[in-house]
Amino acid sequence: MLDSIQLRRWLLSYSTELEVMQPPELRDWLGQELAKAANKYAN
Repeated sequence: MLDSIQLRRWLLSYSTELEVMQPPELRDWLGQELAKAANKYAN
């Protein structure tokens, strides 16, 4: 599957219901984005 803005938006929309396994770069990106979101709500 090709990495694209549309794919990344789709992944974010289902972020709590899925786990990206491959490629590692996409998995890392999603983890970073979710960590940023979690930090906004942690305070």
